[in-house]
Amino acid sequence: RRLGRGGPLGGVHWGLAARDGVVFVPISDYLNPIPGLKAPQPEDPTLPKMPGLYALEAATGELRWATAVRPTCADSAACYPGLSAAVTALSDLVLAATLDGRLQAYDIATGKLRWESATAREFQAVDGRSAQGGAIDAGGAIVAGHQVILNSGYGLFSQAPGNVLLVYGATDRSPSGHDSGNPE
Repeated sequence: RRLGRGGPLGGVHWGLAARDGVVFVPISDYLNPIPGLKAPQPEDPTLPKMPGLYALEAATGELRWATAVRPTCADSAACYPGLSAAVTALSDLVLAATLDGRLQAYDIATGKLRWESATAREFQAVDGRSAQGGAIDAGGAIVAGHQVILNSGYGLFSQAPGNVLLVYGATDRSPSGHDSGNPE
């Protein structure tokens, strides 16, 4: 089953997640050229880009649901909304992080966006200094107890730089779908 067109930063780039017979597939479809990188190109670059999160039945490949990831800023390489980082499947949510710097939580049964938090911004670190988040690529969210841990900032390949480690507590989620702005 084809879910995206592919590109230098994937279709599927860094990793899938599975839970209860369902595979959760993040798609990047980032097609901007990357100078100096001999990355595979899509078989057909004229296919539409389809960045998003897809849920497939593991046994049959049948599509359960699909959710497109929409851009939140100007269409540029540093603001591309694809899902390149690995996703994390919990009992009720799938956590996904975007190349344009958002941590998103999707309902595991329906794919509906339950909440998101902007990470491509300035934060006050625990030592009182400022830290800048950016694109999220490669490693996805890690869940430990009641905390979600995520790195934000990936300044390679024309993406938004930064270098911040974020730790969200259980009360830092924003059920209304707006940025909570409260990582610890």
